[in-house]
Amino acid sequence: MLTHLGLTLAEQDLYRHLIRHSPVPVADLTVTHGEAVPVMTERLVALGLVVRLPGPPELIAVVPPRAALEPLLHARAGQLAEIRRQLAARAARTDDAAARREPNPPVELLSGPEALVRAHRKVMRSVRSTARFWDMPPYLDDLEWALPVEDGYRERGVVVRVIYDPRAVSHPGRLAELLGDVLSGFYARVAELPMKGAIADQSLALVAKVVDGQAEGLLVRDPVLIRALIAAFEWYWEIGIPLGAFTAERLAADAAASGQVPAEPDDRERELLLLLVAGLTDREIAARLGLNERTVRGRIQRIKIRLGARTRYQAGYLAARYGWLTPIRPATFRSAGDGGATDAAA
Repeated sequence: MLTHLGLTLAEQDLYRHLIRHSPVPVADLTVTHGEAVPVMTERLVALGLVVRLPGPPELIAVVPPRAALEPLLHARAGQLAEIRRQLAARAARTDDAAARREPNPPVELLSGPEALVRAHRKVMRSVRSTARFWDMPPYLDDLEWALPVEDGYRERGVVVRVIYDPRAVSHPGRLAELLGDVLSGFYARVAELPMKGAIADQSLALVAKVVDGQAEGLLVRDPVLIRALIAAFEWYWEIGIPLGAFTAERLAADAAASGQVPAEPDDRERELLLLLVAGLTDREIAARLGLNERTVRGRIQRIKIRLGARTRYQAGYLAARYGWLTPIRPATFRSAGDGGATDAAA
């Protein structure tokens, strides 16, 4: 996935190192990854994958990956749009006469809910080991995109992976059903999708779109195009949020939406958030800010309440979504030697 962002192998290696060990002093990174570290970190900062924490010592910390990758996803959505364009172009070249001569054309144009239902069932019956599904509304009354539990996938050991569009999860009465599927052994994530469909192993795929009540799609047998669709699926899977985590985040967001829009943090709170998402403990944050642990815990709790977050991770994720993790002036950073006078203002 990182290759699709335009990162070099060295930059990918540095980013993975930071994910495992963040925050890391710049000097240490130079030792482990060479003199090109300043250039590589600038690239990662520009992409919003990491932030600088002014010192001393100067640190590099990762932004929560899901929050950082979400805007990059939108920038790469054009990739999938191009795949769909290629599919449509290939299908258009298959004229009616050729379609009659060839019972299984590389790409078959589908129109209407009945044709899509037949194609969907055909894809489901073709699955031998791995089923991949894209699920998004709108839904037609007579076009059910429910997972094929009746096909005995679990009994046959089939791996079922589903990516739901957030609107699918929000569909009335859907969430309880989806969580039940996960408990049955399916794997599910949530990401904004451009289409719905299914992929059976590496042999058959269906992509579909329902617009203004009109259902159209493509049944794909071409192995090159199927590999491209699988690559696109894996991209959305990597940046997707596990269904359980998405549910928790939605509950937190609903709690926040019930009140006023969270007020922007001041410099002290922004400083604390940067250290929080960098993975520092309360004790480490307290030492770096010249506060006691009780004060740090209190400030974190107040930030969580303001954001409607239930955990530290959710607080960091939502703060990133609100754009609160921007660099702050180095002068606002304090060391433990500055004394505990700031506790009085906590």
